[in-house]
Formats: sequence, structure tokens, C-alpha cells
Amino acid sequence: MNTEWINRTYEGLYEQTLQTRNYLDGNFGKFGVEGTSAAWVNNVFKPAQTNYGNAVLAWQNEAERTPAKITTLHTTHDALVPLYRELNKMLRGLPTVTDTDLQEMALPKRSASGHTPVPVPASYPVASIDIGTIRHLTLHYTDSHTGKRGKPHGVAGAVIRWAILPEPPIDVEDLRNSILDTATPFSLDFREDERHQTVYFCLAWQNTRGERGVWGEIIRAIIP
Repeated sequence: MNTEWINRTYEGLYEQTLQTRNYLDGNFGKFGVEGTSAAWVNNVFKPAQTNYGNAVLAWQNEAERTPAKITTLHTTHDALVPLYRELNKMLRGLPTVTDTDLQEMALPKRSASGHTPVPVPASYPVASIDIGTIRHLTLHYTDSHTGKRGKPHGVAGAVIRWAILPEPPIDVEDLRNSILDTATPFSLDFREDERHQTVYFCLAWQNTRGERGVWGEIIRAIIP
């Protein structure tokens, strides 16, 4: 992936991130961005992009360009750039996002990377389930090879499949719900009438090219 794809000018970066944000807002449903990934976009990336935009607009008025406004511009810029890189990484890992979509969002195409393709993940996420909160489950996962929370090289996130079932599933395909989660932990809320039922989970790593690795073990928990 081209590491120089982020616009280096203040105004250019603002326009680039705004183009990404506007296109993403119109395609959330198509891309399947939900759960903790959607929460991260809405609660982390978007506020940072808004703060940076406000700082750029304030900085553009040369007559009122104070040292405080310049400091704010630099601070919001430095906060936004790593988040923008993480958003790009997440979107490139979604099989529903095409190269055309990436171009429309002012992001680099996968085919334009010029780098050796990342491998299909050989390991899988090992999950544990926290049932300490009523009507709520939290999955914490680590890599099966390293035992660490960090994702393996080239991995965009964990594909998490789950379903409430009266009997253990025969196959992963029986777990009808699915999401690509980009960072542990992953949380789910349930209704009151779903309490005391059994929910089953299975996880696999997916690389930045949208290729899924092997599935881990199917685990279960009783909804508290």
C-alpha cells in the first residue's frame, strides 16, 4: 500500500477526509459497517475529523491566525492522521468495499499497492466471554499462535459469527449473524426476553484483501 496517500496540505487533508466521510455515510449499509466498528467510526473518527475541519477553517483566516489556533490545528492534525490510516485499513479489509469505492472515498486502490500480497491468516482468534453485565456479552480475543491481543501481520480484523440457538450448531454456517471487528473487545447487547438463552460464537481472522483464515472453536455463553 502506498504510504504517501494522505494529502500533505492542511486544506487538502480536510477535503480528502471529508470526501471519505461523506461517501462512507452514504454506504454504511452496503459496506456492512456495524457493531464496534460502526461505533468507532461514529464516536472516534468522525469527531476527530470534525475537530480538524473546524481547526482548518479557523486557521484559514490569516487576519485572525493566532498562536492558539495554530497549535489547535497541529494537535487536531496529529490526532486525525493515525485514525485516518486505521479507517483506511478497516475499509480495505471489507470484501464489500470495491476498488471503485476506495477511489470514491479518496483512498488508494488495493491493486495500486505495489507490495507483495499479504498471506491468508494461518492462525485464528481465541475468544473468552465476559458475562458480568446483565443483557450484555463482551468477547476478548487473542491470536492462537502468539497469545497476544494484537492482530497478526496483514490482518484487518476478526470475522465474528454468532447466533442464539436451542441446540449446538452443526457448522459455522448455522451462525447467521456476522461482522468484521477491527479491535478486541467486541460487545453485544441483548433484549430482556433473550436472557438465559444460549448464544454461540466462532471467530476467524480476515486479511486486508478480504481473505478469511481458518475458523477457531465454536464457543458459547448463557445470556445474563
